[in-house]
Amino acid sequence: MDIYVLNENLEIIDPVDGCESVIWTSRFFEHGDFELYLPCSKENVLRYASDRYLTRWDSPTTMIIEKAEIETTEEDGEKLVVTGRCLKSLLMRRIVWDQTTFTNKTVEYVIRTLITKNIISPSDPSRKIDNFVLADEVGFDDVIDNAQYTGDNLYDVVVELCKTYGYGWDVNLIGGKFVFQLFKGVDRSYEQDINPRVVFSDDFENLITSKYSKDTMNYKNVARVAGEGEGLKRTIYNVGTATGIKRRELWVDANDLTSTTKNENDQDVTLTTAQYKEVLINRGKEKLSENVSTESFEGTVETLEQYSFPEDFDLGDRVSVENEYGIK
Repeated sequence: MDIYVLNENLEIIDPVDGCESVIWTSRFFEHGDFELYLPCSKENVLRYASDRYLTRWDSPTTMIIEKAEIETTEEDGEKLVVTGRCLKSLLMRRIVWDQTTFTNKTVEYVIRTLITKNIISPSDPSRKIDNFVLADEVGFDDVIDNAQYTGDNLYDVVVELCKTYGYGWDVNLIGGKFVFQLFKGVDRSYEQDINPRVVFSDDFENLITSKYSKDTMNYKNVARVAGEGEGLKRTIYNVGTATGIKRRELWVDANDLTSTTKNENDQDVTLTTAQYKEVLINRGKEKLSENVSTESFEGTVETLEQYSFPEDFDLGDRVSVENEYGIK
């Protein structure tokens, strides 16, 4: 694993040498992160300064150095622990500055427009991140009827939209540019017969350990969404139809969403009652999606013999996993 340090101008200045351990994690929806565990020296403290970058030839992920700590133990002496997050975390540095409303637009268009207005070509040039660009459009055709954003963290908006519609995303360092791109994984599960299947199970002897859990503690299925107005004149809509003991309610204060707003071209618009209702309902759906019944299946798999990563399966792909109890 060859890792290199880049300065603030994205120029390679040093190889990473003498690491005692490396953790390097990429993720489909959220940002990735890293940790280097090194001998502590004046040279290393200067080399691994904040806002420098780390890159690897065998990974498209570029990391930003954000934190360095000196640890001292009796056994190992002084060590330098360097941590940070990947380029996807750049979106955390921006909010949706101006209220922006979208009507009947694709999800891809919404994401690309929000990034353009808040990173690439903002109205305030001090908000621009140099070298940040968009890759070519993919052509995903999922459509949002009505949505409105104001003050939301840009990273949170992108993550939530990608989780909702199953998109992966990344920001890669290509030719000295920070390139944002959307993508989808490949279905390699039992549920399809087009692509070669990838299966991890006890029967195949490639599922080393597994952990399964299902949690309904924070689950909500009905949202009461309150928009503009005050008191009895406040605009309120309900999302969800569950009844009786199965009904779990959530209050959503959405007074930041207004019927008088600006569209993605900064033109003043007034939403119809139906359009504003759709905006509030979308907010309710978003909040319900943050309070779901969670079912997780974690495992350690063998990836050296039957399947190889990333040749046979890669980040974002759907694979089949089955434990000894028949849980899939």
